[in-house]
Amino acid sequence: MVDPIGRYHTRSPREPLVRAPAPDVTSGNHHSLAAIITADDFGYTTSANRAIVQCLRDGLVSHASVMVNTPWFEEACDLARQAGVEGQVGLHLNLAEGAPLTDSLRDCPRFCINGRYVDPDARERFVPLSAAEQRAVADEVRAQIAAARGRGLTIRHLDSHRYVHTAPNLARVIVRVAREQQVPRVRPYYYPPSSRGLRTFGKSAYNGWLSLRGFRHVRFFGSIDDILWLGRRGRLSGGSVEVMTHPRIGHAGVLMDGEEGPLVARLRQLAPWVAPIGATIP
Repeated sequence: MVDPIGRYHTRSPREPLVRAPAPDVTSGNHHSLAAIITADDFGYTTSANRAIVQCLRDGLVSHASVMVNTPWFEEACDLARQAGVEGQVGLHLNLAEGAPLTDSLRDCPRFCINGRYVDPDARERFVPLSAAEQRAVADEVRAQIAAARGRGLTIRHLDSHRYVHTAPNLARVIVRVAREQQVPRVRPYYYPPSSRGLRTFGKSAYNGWLSLRGFRHVRFFGSIDDILWLGRRGRLSGGSVEVMTHPRIGHAGVLMDGEEGPLVARLRQLAPWVAPIGATIP
């Protein structure tokens, strides 16, 4: 539900799905979509941790995604438990920065040099993994899920840092582990709504593949700007949406959406198209 200043109030996942009423707008025919508002990069920095817990506690976002292999992971878990929001935190799978949790992936030259991740843009996305590489990736995904759950986070959704979970040679392994670990929702691929071409076709194919396996729970996904672009062009209709945010503490304590501007003001722009419903979508 939405209050007059744009906060998103969560309710128990066992309660029925309820849409907030569509706002009164004066131009165009607008659709009110059920929404998941996700704060990415929980555990990335102290600023992100403080901002994300504040957003979860105050109802500005419905979910967060945590990175486990960072120096600020333990702080993120402590803050989530103290605020009572641990049930709203999923995994922000990190196969892109820092070091893996598992020895097998640290020792895998396709993914790491000197025990630290190679930049994902420098890795071949289409060359199939060997059986040993698949096992190493699967073990790392399991280890990251276990690390988060071992500190009290429920982990009921999965996305990733720099979209690594959508790489063609990683997607099948990651979804298989998600099913095994009873993580029911995996984020679809993002692509700029105005993009065209073969790469966009591939991203759309991934989203269809994810749907067929029952892990895609939203029709639309993107940043606030992406969802606004679609809405203003009449391309949002039916279904539900996940909106990606990156809360940080800015100057004078203002909540920011990364470098994009004040978070509350940006979320308020979504009102004509999005009816946030908190944690009612699993």
